[in-house]
Amino acid sequence: MGPAPPQDVSSERMTLLLNHEIANVMTAMRYNKWAVVGRGYYEEDRNEPGKFDEAFRQLRAEIYKQSDWSMVDPKLYLDPFLALIKASDVSGPITGAAAVALQRILTSDLITPTTKNAAAAINQVVEDATQCKFESTNNAQDEVVLLNIVQVLHTAVECPAGVLLEDASLCKAFQAAFMLGDPVTKPKEYGDIMGYYSRQACGVIVRARFS
Repeated sequence: MGPAPPQDVSSERMTLLLNHEIANVMTAMRYNKWAVVGRGYYEEDRNEPGKFDEAFRQLRAEIYKQSDWSMVDPKLYLDPFLALIKASDVSGPITGAAAVALQRILTSDLITPTTKNAAAAINQVVEDATQCKFESTNNAQDEVVLLNIVQVLHTAVECPAGVLLEDASLCKAFQAAFMLGDPVTKPKEYGDIMGYYSRQACGVIVRARFS
């Protein structure tokens, strides 16, 4: 197989964006693995690749082969981040790093209404974000992670591909954002900022549904 065709400036910018987000998340995973080993895992585990590492290594290799991101199924680059969002056996800081990466990807021009399989991709983002799971660290860090999940939902609705969200996805996003900010259901240790971001997200979702 010959070399990948040259990228234009816009495609190169998207490739560099993805590479940056991959690096951020892999750094978070490496730091977390070091911290866990330090708390008593077997020493030989220190050099064992995490089960999510390989997916990001493969993604990093794939992104440099692309020359036209509008023709690339977003699942290629979203799936590794979404897998972390849904994983119950990773710590909050890793989940948070994946959520921040998703926000940056969604606010770029990578996924637009004309992108290949954009509708399936943006609906999957909402579906997986509403199923977020992670290992609790402490109340302050957990709240930051959940704030980032609310922001993912907010961004998914507001981004260019948000017009492709189905009613069922909008309802799930609204319910999740509302529950996280509801003063009755949210943990009492969380501050008012969660309620603020929740209300902002709910307002965006309602406008998207009824505009």
